[in-house]
Parts: sequence; structure tokens; C-alpha cells
Amino acid sequence: MKKTNLEEVSTEKIKPLIHEIFEEELFEDNKLILSFTIPGQPVTKKNSQRIFRRRIMPSKAYCAYEAYCEPYCLDAWHNKNKSPIDYGVSINLKVYLKNWIVGDCTGYQQSLADIMEKFLILKNDSWIHWDWEGHHWFCGVDKENPRVEITVKRYRHPKEEFRALQEKAILQKEERKQAKLKKA
Repeated sequence: MKKTNLEEVSTEKIKPLIHEIFEEELFEDNKLILSFTIPGQPVTKKNSQRIFRRRIMPSKAYCAYEAYCEPYCLDAWHNKNKSPIDYGVSINLKVYLKNWIVGDCTGYQQSLADIMEKFLILKNDSWIHWDWEGHHWFCGVDKENPRVEITVKRYRHPKEEFRALQEKAILQKEERKQAKLKKA
């Protein structure tokens, strides 16, 4: 059975053609891109949601925590003149709490992913692959220094190949359009 052009293309290594490529995107998998710490007790997004004019809003505690995280996130990435990450990454969280009132893993993941997207570390949190590096995300109680340690490494996301195919198709269409205009 003969392969279609799309099947032939999808087996090749394809370089992205349209989106802007930054140095970190060319890193090998597992290479460290960013590591930073947000001090203080983390807050999950889903606990104690509020309903306001038919909209579900995060809790006041989460909103305060999100605002608290802003300078740490901006200093870690955006203030270094870096554009939001628009490619696959693996993120490892180490959560240290001030007491044994422990939220769930998904709550901390969602909360921190949304914060990292809001404050321009990530362009879209769908690029994340959560990696626990063989340890539990909850690292224990540290009453004197509750915190979240965040490590971001390069990870080839399956969506990157799909995006490259889309970009290639767009460029080919544009080339055909330009060739047609030259003939006219």
C-alpha cells in the first residue's frame, strides 16, 4: 500500500517553520531550562470556589496566592527578556507545606500551571508533561520554609510534530499562492 504525502511527511523529523524558535526549544530532552522557588504556603485552585454572577471564580485565598506568585514568576523568566515557552516541557514540582493539611496533586499542578501561564513563563499549559523524577510531589512539612520548587526541562511533546506539519502545509499553500500570482 502506497503512503500518502501526509504519512510520508509525518515520519520525518520536521523543523517548525512559522512559530518563533528560541534557543531552549532546540535543547535535547531533559536539559534544564528553568528552576525557581516560590516561597510560602501554596494554594490549590479548586478549593472553596465562589459563584459570582453565574460564573465560577477561584477562592479568595487562591487569588491572593496568584498575586503573591507574580514577582517570582516574572523574575524567573519574563524579566530576563524571554518569551513565553511555546513548546513541550516537563515540569517537576516539589511541594513543602507548613502543616499536614495536604491538598491533592492535581490541585497543585493546575494552580501552578495556570500561574505560570498567566505570568508569561508558559504560552499554554497544554505543553506540560508532569515528571516526578522518581519521588513524590509532596516532600514533607517545613514549618519555617513552606515553598514550591519548580524545575522545567525540555520535553518533546507529540503536539510539536503536528504543529510542524500544519506550519509546513501553510507555507506550501502560501508558496502556491505566490507562484499563481507571479504567473498572472
